[in-house]
This record gives sequence, structure tokens and C-alpha cells, in this order.
Amino acid sequence: MDEFQAVASQAIQVTSVASQALAVVPAAETVSKAAQAVSNLQVDIQSMPSEGVDWMGVAINFSAVIIGAIVGGIATLMQARRSFEHQQSLLKQQALNSETSLLEALKSELKAVSKQYMESIGDELDKHPESEPFNFYFPLYSSYFSIFDSNATTIGLVRNGNLRDKIITAYSAGKGLIDSYQHNNMLVQRYDDAAKRKAASPRTDNDSMYRQTQKQLANYCPMLKKVHYVVVQ
Repeated sequence: MDEFQAVASQAIQVTSVASQALAVVPAAETVSKAAQAVSNLQVDIQSMPSEGVDWMGVAINFSAVIIGAIVGGIATLMQARRSFEHQQSLLKQQALNSETSLLEALKSELKAVSKQYMESIGDELDKHPESEPFNFYFPLYSSYFSIFDSNATTIGLVRNGNLRDKIITAYSAGKGLIDSYQHNNMLVQRYDDAAKRKAASPRTDNDSMYRQTQKQLANYCPMLKKVHYVVVQ
């Protein structure tokens, strides 16, 4: 009786620990079945009579279940790990490909916009005297940075922090230049209106307005060229 109690107690402890260890593996059908088998064996041991017990049979049955559960659990864990690592590798490669495509697209956009800008008015501003009004109306109607704008939420995923900062700085400077030209366009429009009024009626107030708008346009030219050089250099 004492021998039975000792063996049964040890078996119950082992099966309990094994069952708990195997139960931590989520969504693994094989391990779940093995853990249930261990639990069933635990119940069988607890209900076994103390007399006439085939201890060799119990030991063989117990060992087979435990070994099977452990082997099955390890195999399931290894398969799950391989599957997880493969999935992570695919996701990493996809992210790398997406980042490369984005950077190439941004590079092409900046190159195209810069070329268009310099050919349309940038070269003219380059050689314009800083002390004179830049009396050129530069129409701005398009969304020049469509690729950047449509991917603004993904720029933060660029892994190279220095490159990410340069991209944001370049586009911020470009948008700032657009704002500067829009302001200069407003001054040009005011200057042209004042010039027309002065030509139609050379009164003192019209002449005064003409000179004032001319001065405002001239004073803004250095600022416009400064922003321009930040972008093109």
C-alpha cells in the first residue's frame, strides 16, 4: 500500500508538471491532445486499486504518454518557430522592397520638379539683381509633390534617420519656396495694378501707391532669392 502511494504520488506530480508545461503552447492540436492524455493518465493513476497493480504496465504506459507528449510538443514548437521566422523574413523583405520603391519615387519626383522649376523661372531668379523688384508672375496651380503628399504617413518608416530628415527638409524647403513665390505673385499683382492706375490717372495718391508697391516688391526680392538658394544648392 505504501509502495503504491509513493509511486502514484510521484506519477501524479510528474503528469501534473508535464500537463502544465504542454498547456502553454497555444493553438497546437497535437500538444493539446497529449496534455489531455497526460491528464487522463493522472485520473487513472489516482483511481487505481492498491492491490494487484501491474506496475510494469503502468510504467510503460506512463512513459509512452509522457515521451509522446514531449516529442509531439517539441515538434510542434519547432514547426511553429520555423513558420514564424519564415513569415517574419517575408515581412522584412516586403518592407525593404517598399522602402526602396518609395525612395526611388521620391528621388525621381524631386529631380523632375527641380528641372521644371529651373527651366521655367529658377534660372531667371538666379541672375536677377537682388536690389531690384522681381517683377515676374509665376503661376502655381499644380500639386508638385504628389508622391510625397500621398506617402506622407509612410515617410516615418524610412529606417535611415539621417536620410529621413533630409527628405523632410528638402520637401519642406520646396513647399516654402512655393509659398514665397505666391507672396511675390501677390506683390507683383499689386504693383501692376498700381502702375495701371498711375498710367490712367497720374495723381499724387496713385503715384504714391505705385512707389509703395514697387518698394515692397524690391524689398522682397532678397528673401525670395534666399529661399531659392536653399532649395537649389
